[in-house]
Amino acid sequence: MKKTMKSIAQELGVSRTTVSLVLQGKGDQYRISRETQDRILETVKKENYTPNYFAQTLNAGSSRTIGIIFPDIFESFMVHMLRGIEDVLSAQNYMMILMTSRFRHETEARNTEELLRRGIDGLLMAPTCGYETESPPRRHLELIDGKKLPLVMIDRITEGYTGSRVLQEDRKGGTAAAEYLIAQGCEVCTVVSLNISASSLQERIDGFTRQIPECRRLLLGRQDRNAGDLEKALADTVQAHRGKKLGFFCTTYGLSLRVKEILTGKGLVLHRDYTVIRFGGDPEGFSSGMASLIQPHYELGISSAQILLHLMDNPEAKPVWKSLALRADYGSVTGN
Repeated sequence: MKKTMKSIAQELGVSRTTVSLVLQGKGDQYRISRETQDRILETVKKENYTPNYFAQTLNAGSSRTIGIIFPDIFESFMVHMLRGIEDVLSAQNYMMILMTSRFRHETEARNTEELLRRGIDGLLMAPTCGYETESPPRRHLELIDGKKLPLVMIDRITEGYTGSRVLQEDRKGGTAAAEYLIAQGCEVCTVVSLNISASSLQERIDGFTRQIPECRRLLLGRQDRNAGDLEKALADTVQAHRGKKLGFFCTTYGLSLRVKEILTGKGLVLHRDYTVIRFGGDPEGFSSGMASLIQPHYELGISSAQILLHLMDNPEAKPVWKSLALRADYGSVTGN
């Protein structure tokens, strides 16, 4: 017959609670004698007993599980953030449940409700940010707040959110991008971004336009970087400013690759006819020749997980706001 925690307790003449505390590593904390702890551990090992996870969770009042919701993980920066999160959580014996919203608000809400149902101890979220005309649901955020579940938003925040977050210095990055294009002698500057309500993108654009108020704004209405509206807009820009050096600030790495591809196809030469600076750097072993603002993705993951654990240990703690610095990489710029 399969052993249970109750049968082991009866066999050893101790309470079921005593067995449970020892298996959770809390024997010393609750002053259970070393002899009793050793007897329990020896019996468990001999009987090859494995505690029922859900019963143990119920007894402990904690699942030691952290929920994570990202829009998607197809971009490398999401993977780097996950590595930082996992390095912190695994060291503290926490498990992760990762779910993706696929850039849909309703999916994010459903995922949140499902994670809450599974009894997570805390939640890390890079929230989905929709196009400017959308009105995202807030019921899942209200549900989190009502349950007093520790939550840390990472990389960007939703409108009206006042809780803990770990961001990067996006506005300063936008300012640095503008200063770089000016220093390169660019006569006409364009910011290329997505027309979505991501706080990170809005901060980047704001930092840039404060330095170059007369810049052109090319805000794409779709996530697809290959959409035809980008190619047409760039063609119009080249035609309207022929003979002038063009400068482009791309708020995402993927957009910068597409901008270079289109302009190269039109016969323009990088650094001679135009210059590009973007958020995000090239992967190891590849150089696109464009200037970069390197984001601290791994550090974002580490900091967000550390703050979440702090909030879990200190339920009355005030929200923590943290912003990490970017690193400019102009040294890899080449004339290709």
